[in-house]
Amino acid sequence: MEENKKEFKIVSKRTPRSLLPNTLTIFGVCLGLSSIKFAIDSNYAMSVIAITFAAILDTLDGRVARLIKGTSKVGKELDSLTDVISFGVAPGFIMYFWIINEIGKLGWMLVLIYSVCCALRLARFNLTTINEIETWKINFFEGIPSPAAAGLILLPLILSLSKITEVANPATISSINILLVSILMVSKIPTYSMKIILIPRHLTIFLLLGFGIYLSLIIFYTFQTLFLTGVIYILLIPISFFHHRHLKKKFSYLVDDEDETEDVIVKQVFINARILEETGEGWSFNEGCLSIPDIREDISRKPSITIEYFDDNFEKHTDTYDGLTARVIQHEYDHIDGILFTDRISALRKRMIKGKLMDISKGKVDVAYKMRFPR
Repeated sequence: MEENKKEFKIVSKRTPRSLLPNTLTIFGVCLGLSSIKFAIDSNYAMSVIAITFAAILDTLDGRVARLIKGTSKVGKELDSLTDVISFGVAPGFIMYFWIINEIGKLGWMLVLIYSVCCALRLARFNLTTINEIETWKINFFEGIPSPAAAGLILLPLILSLSKITEVANPATISSINILLVSILMVSKIPTYSMKIILIPRHLTIFLLLGFGIYLSLIIFYTFQTLFLTGVIYILLIPISFFHHRHLKKKFSYLVDDEDETEDVIVKQVFINARILEETGEGWSFNEGCLSIPDIREDISRKPSITIEYFDDNFEKHTDTYDGLTARVIQHEYDHIDGILFTDRISALRKRMIKGKLMDISKGKVDVAYKMRFPR
């Protein structure tokens, strides 16, 4: 009798794309653990460099996964566990071996507090969801992210390595710094996430030039540049706080509109409709359309419209609608003029989703409803 043998597979044939981002994540945790070994050997310069490269890989793995469509649940969990080790455990050990062991048990307690706060911050991050009506929040974290926190608690060590100036009372300063950073990690102070940044085409050359200059500074003035980067990040924290508060106030009426629409559903027939006026400051909202499945983009529209139409009894009306109701009407009105929501996005975004649009036009899309495609 022949036995059925199952093929042993390290990576599923259906998800080979996840191998690359997961490999970057594994490299990151190896660098984090290696930084502890360097610290044990009193090679603190290499410890800082290892943590820096681990932070770079942490930034890249998620973006690479989304770019090549290689995201997976395993990758998400692996990334969180790696962050705890590389940015929650390793920096604390480095600082303990460098200086805060001088204050005895209190120094070790600070290391424990920092590591626990990092784990709590990552657990909260994994449970964070953003309402589609508040997509502007994607550009903000709650509290300081763990890679940035790792860099901040290493700042006294980086300053010492940079030889910019002598650090007075390094044990005391480092202890206070670790405590403050730990509190900021678990706080709800908004900080920039830089997840969605749209660079105009004419500024791309200057962005590349800036990257080149920064890379040159990192190569020749490593610790001075890292210290300056940390200082700039600290200065950005209050800026991000006030920016977040401004946006929250600006878009607060959207949440009110959403609460209202839960109880009040507008059902109306518009015959020979004509928008007379659109007023107010434009606001962005994540829109989609059945005719363009699996694509959603932030579209800016004015919040209030005045529309003239005939009802199903052919009686003429002129009404004003606000908020989400106005947006739905504007979206459908565009169809009358042959306009899709993708026609309202920037040229850069159009180029970025060109492949998806081509697949849809060729019928390479899986939907639960009937669609007709051009031949």
